[in-house]
Amino acid sequence: MTITASSQRFGTVKSGTTVFYGGFDPGSRITTLFLAPGDQLDELPLALSVPSLVGDGLVADLVNTRATTDPNTPLASLLKKHEYVIEYEGQEYYVGELAEKEGRNATAAHGASDRYWSRHSLLLLLTLTAALIPDRQFELRLVTALPVTLYKTREDRSLVKKALEGWYPFRFNGRDREAVVKVGAVVMEGMGALIQHGEEAGKQAVIDIGERTIDLVAAEGQTPLANLCDGDVLGVGQVADELIREVKQRYRRILSSIEVHEQLHAYANGKSLPRLAANQQPIPPDEIRGIIGKAIDRVGRSINLFVAQKWNQEGGSVASNFSPVLLIGGGAHYFEQTLRRLIPLFDLPERPEDANPRGYLELALSLEDVKATIWERS
Repeated sequence: MTITASSQRFGTVKSGTTVFYGGFDPGSRITTLFLAPGDQLDELPLALSVPSLVGDGLVADLVNTRATTDPNTPLASLLKKHEYVIEYEGQEYYVGELAEKEGRNATAAHGASDRYWSRHSLLLLLTLTAALIPDRQFELRLVTALPVTLYKTREDRSLVKKALEGWYPFRFNGRDREAVVKVGAVVMEGMGALIQHGEEAGKQAVIDIGERTIDLVAAEGQTPLANLCDGDVLGVGQVADELIREVKQRYRRILSSIEVHEQLHAYANGKSLPRLAANQQPIPPDEIRGIIGKAIDRVGRSINLFVAQKWNQEGGSVASNFSPVLLIGGGAHYFEQTLRRLIPLFDLPERPEDANPRGYLELALSLEDVKATIWERS
């Protein structure tokens, strides 16, 4: 599948169209969206996460395969929970779990230089909004973010806004939809957590560990300190790679991404590992646990070294001038104990994987207080 930057003319929503505020986090493995209806701001936000995968699809093939009795069965009736099909500009795509299982050329766009301002990111956004919002037409007022290394280039932030903003007619799970997207801000990854859990003044910091990257964000109050912010290619994905490599070497068995992350998720949550077999024989769970544990230790040492090099205080402890230090991202579940050897008293928010998008939503809701015309477009 060719994934290219998208450009759409900006349209005007019709009178009475529902307005939603959103915080969008297109992670390298999981993409998350938090939403708040503009007329129900006191309610708990809506939220959805999907694997960050988009693949080519063909609706006719899907219907032909699944409609065993009536070929005219609506597409939505044939899809399972968390299966998403989006049709946009004459192309059909599977998103998330369906892309992973049945999509052609499915990709999370790892390593793509334009990942955050490409059609890939737009399709993920439209899919999540349509899955959460039942209205045929809606307006989305959005805050999203870029990794530290990309955020430092002003042009990249402009590219994200240009790629996501616009008027988008599309079909979602067989139903016509129409969205107007407005981007109020593109912030640095990690700032969402500071908005949610940080302080208004004083030096504070965030360690955001994801699937493939780590971002270090330091701030004075809510203002980033550029010289103390950095990113690197370290995360849970390196643990997954090692598990795949070891099982292949020992058993000549290739684990799928789904299998690997089922094992990792169970390990991180202290649950029994799902059964794995190779050549019609079970693979001992203790062996898998051993591989995962060693991989976490190895990657964790690299993470600690990276943090220490960036936040070393001559004559003092690492990060000793920050309060609080927040550990967030999906990787927090894997590297918490390793990191406490370096920074014993960091804070771990509840559901650290959601700290950023929750904060982005909070920022989206507050932007009108800063600039009353922030959402107006010509």
